[in-house]
Amino acid sequence: RPALSSMPVHLGAGAAGAYVLAGSGRVNGLAGGLGQLVSAGDAYYVPAGVVAGFQSTSGKKTPTVLLVLRLADGERMARVLLPAETRRADPTAPQPLVKGSAGMLELPVASGRGGVKILFDLENAPDGAAYLGLLRAGPTMVIAEHLHATEAELLYFLSGSVELTIAGEVLPVAAGTAVYVPPATKHSIRVTSTVAAEAVQLYTPSG
Repeated sequence: RPALSSMPVHLGAGAAGAYVLAGSGRVNGLAGGLGQLVSAGDAYYVPAGVVAGFQSTSGKKTPTVLLVLRLADGERMARVLLPAETRRADPTAPQPLVKGSAGMLELPVASGRGGVKILFDLENAPDGAAYLGLLRAGPTMVIAEHLHATEAELLYFLSGSVELTIAGEVLPVAAGTAVYVPPATKHSIRVTSTVAAEAVQLYTPSG
């Protein structure tokens, strides 16, 4: 959303994740949860069956912008808003998970020409519904053609530009673009910008 103020505490149809593109806010769970604070570069993950809401803490001049990733098909996207008495019912209930990318170790790829920061995977999001991370690919870097046998991949590019080939189709991709790669589909990436291409990367299921 371009100017997010809040998302009420609700129960989604499936697991969900969000990456904070700009601004700041508070991730709330059942009974207010821990009220965990997040800012640009942070992410949160909500396993299926866990209640969550979001409240912006940014001023009017710096709106909060979230990249929201919901792992449910279109027919199951409806949110269930919870009555006030339910939202206050159980402060010990499972809460949304929050992870910051600032200062996080970047794992090198392609002999150090790129790297990944793992925000959520099977280690800290054991429901296995999704992996969420940050991919950085330096200028001229190539990710050779490959496929993921059972995982779908979603890339949202934050900076730079790439040439993405999916099932033989060549697609020029710039910052602000989202790309979906179905399971068992061959794809490759070649960075075409003079600056690094950076993307939020999601796999579902986690792999």
